[in-house]
Amino acid sequence: MDSSSTAPTKPRLSALTVIIGFGGGSALDTTKAASVLLSNEGPIDKYFGINLVPNPSLPCILIPTTSGTGSEMTNISVLADTKNGGKKGVVSEYMYADTVILDAELTFGLPPRVTAMTGVDAFVHAMESFCGIAATPITDALNLQAMKLVGANIRQAYANGKNAAARDADRARTPRTAPTPRRDDSPPSRTSEQPSAQSAARLKSLTPLYKQRQHRRRVFFGVLIAVLAVAITVLTGALSASLAMLGDTVDSALLYINRTDGSWPATTGISEPLQIEPLAGGFVELGAEDVLVYSAYGAKILSLQPSYARPVLAVGGTHFAVYNRAGNELTICSRTRTLYSQSFDAGILLCAMSNNNSLAVVTESGRYAAQVQVFDPSLHLLYSWEMTQSAGTPIALDFSPDSRRFAAGMLSAREGQLSCSVYFMSMDANAEGPVYTADQGSMLLRLDWQSERRVMAVFDTYLAVLDPTTGTETARYDYGGAALQSVAPGRRQTALLLTVRGGNNLVTLSETLTPMAEIPARQAFGVSATDTDIYLLCPDAVECYGYDGVQNWVYSDLASRPLAVVNAAKPLLFTGSRAEVLEGGS
Repeated sequence: MDSSSTAPTKPRLSALTVIIGFGGGSALDTTKAASVLLSNEGPIDKYFGINLVPNPSLPCILIPTTSGTGSEMTNISVLADTKNGGKKGVVSEYMYADTVILDAELTFGLPPRVTAMTGVDAFVHAMESFCGIAATPITDALNLQAMKLVGANIRQAYANGKNAAARDADRARTPRTAPTPRRDDSPPSRTSEQPSAQSAARLKSLTPLYKQRQHRRRVFFGVLIAVLAVAITVLTGALSASLAMLGDTVDSALLYINRTDGSWPATTGISEPLQIEPLAGGFVELGAEDVLVYSAYGAKILSLQPSYARPVLAVGGTHFAVYNRAGNELTICSRTRTLYSQSFDAGILLCAMSNNNSLAVVTESGRYAAQVQVFDPSLHLLYSWEMTQSAGTPIALDFSPDSRRFAAGMLSAREGQLSCSVYFMSMDANAEGPVYTADQGSMLLRLDWQSERRVMAVFDTYLAVLDPTTGTETARYDYGGAALQSVAPGRRQTALLLTVRGGNNLVTLSETLTPMAEIPARQAFGVSATDTDIYLLCPDAVECYGYDGVQNWVYSDLASRPLAVVNAAKPLLFTGSRAEVLEGGS
């Protein structure tokens, strides 16, 4: 599309109500640009960039006739800038298609060369997304499936353009060739940071009476320590867990004693964080190269550089793991020190950590779709589960509050449709527990096990409360066609940020997912919440609301665009590389 014209043009709404795009990636991109100009003044080059389109575009229907570009699914229009040369992009939330029609028969007449080029284009898009540092278990599962489908069918589609099975996922039958199983019966290797030897202070006896008293004290404290160790072991179930608990207690005591070493605001040095998670009143922050831990008092207490290509955090009560997604390495840390480093034979798909710091590691498997292994805080294996091919690929996992059960979200492709299920597993049982099957085509985004009989499942089309004892829905909220921008699930109330044509809306829900309030949210792009307050992230401010929809305050004195609000000991606001306590408006 030629964007060289500089004369302003007024939107031409006339009698048009919808615009239809039919063709390849360029045709669809042109359609999206035209939908913008039909409700916004031109020229189009004034909108080159991100979120510069002021008004909603005209509704559009996109019908792709090639594979590979994915233009029908994005909010981007790439155009030729004939005035300045090169290609430029218009990126806007208003550029998503309202309806997409996918029909494999529309590609049957493509020349073999175009079939090959667009097929490779689809494969490369999937590979690039799979290798990106912003990848998630969901995108990994989708990208792996896409690469498998392209690799298994592109030759047949090239040889015969009307081969329906090669072109249509509804009819494709990709042969499943399981890789050679690998076994390793040796115990898992790990490296541990050993405490330095401590010399015992010896007191010289001054009198026989003093020696007697000293002996009695030794006996008394020896017996006391032994009794306490036995008691803790009985209560916690293992000596290793007892030692881990003792280490956490020592960490807390040291952090309290040295609480004056830090203060808020704190400067982390990570301006583009990949992940920020609360950790025992403070937070852990992941950058492309660094992992930083800050205490509840604003002091930096741990820094490490794992050198992972695709680092991801899994955070528990007082420990966290940083792992290399699609690699095989992970590192487990407390708040103040590195505890263990571990390598697995297969690639790590995802990890999750419980409140008591048990670690679930999901890895690839030669014989099965994946394998889940659960370890105690000392990396002793507690539980193992092999996931069958029929169950699908794991994309989400969360522990119950008692750390004895977990919910596993699975993604599979059945009859050309995405299918998600949630398995409820108990580490005290040898069989699979109840299974919840989501609406066909709905993508599971998040699992949050909140209480004994309440698991929040967040999908891209609806929100559901599940009973883990039966695998059934107890409450549900449908988005009504709106797109989910952000969610803050709570034990009693939930906040949703939904994108609708014309902007975003903040929706608050009760414990039963009954709507409580709905208010316009301007250009807000994120939401965080506590039990009493909701924090709405806007480009130039943070707005605080109650669940009744009443605005409490607005904080606009920001150093830069807000990145996140983390509910630690106090709500923490992150802007650039700065973390500060969020206490009120200005």
